[in-house]
Amino acid sequence: HALASEKPIVDLRLLRYPTLRASVFGGGLFFMGSTSVVFLLSLLFQIGFGLTAFQSGLITFAVAAGALSTRFVIGNVIRIIGYRRLLAVNALVTAAYLFTCSRFDAATPYAVMVAVLYIGGVSRSLQFTSVQTLCFAEVPPAARPIPSFRAPAVPTGWRGLSPAPGSRSAIPARLRC
Repeated sequence: HALASEKPIVDLRLLRYPTLRASVFGGGLFFMGSTSVVFLLSLLFQIGFGLTAFQSGLITFAVAAGALSTRFVIGNVIRIIGYRRLLAVNALVTAAYLFTCSRFDAATPYAVMVAVLYIGGVSRSLQFTSVQTLCFAEVPPAARPIPSFRAPAVPTGWRGLSPAPGSRSAIPARLRC
């Protein structure tokens, strides 16, 4: 239906544009992998470290604070650094963030966790925003309302899928059902 209809709800023909396709699939995989971290860290803090839900929420709130703080500077950062360099460097920063989160244990000071999660929030927000805006690079102006209307729906779909693979990899094999 999406390929045969003149005005489909989801226009799959837009995926012929490489930047839009990369934004949807590559950005979606990044989104899926990095959004599950906050969910899994909250479980780690509560179940593994014995913190309350409130304490866990206070620590993981640093991700949201980092993401919010980038909203004021993201346009200038992209303009100064450029998409390609930002995405490449930020992928390394995000990898370092994820690796550092995997090293958290009960003895890790809360201030270190909050600082790492804040940097992770900044990194994630930079990546999400730049990938979402990059999808419009090759789409002709006449077709731009279509992806701009549906662009917020793509991360939501990936978000629904994100905890499952992340939790599967985080749970030791001997504890899985």
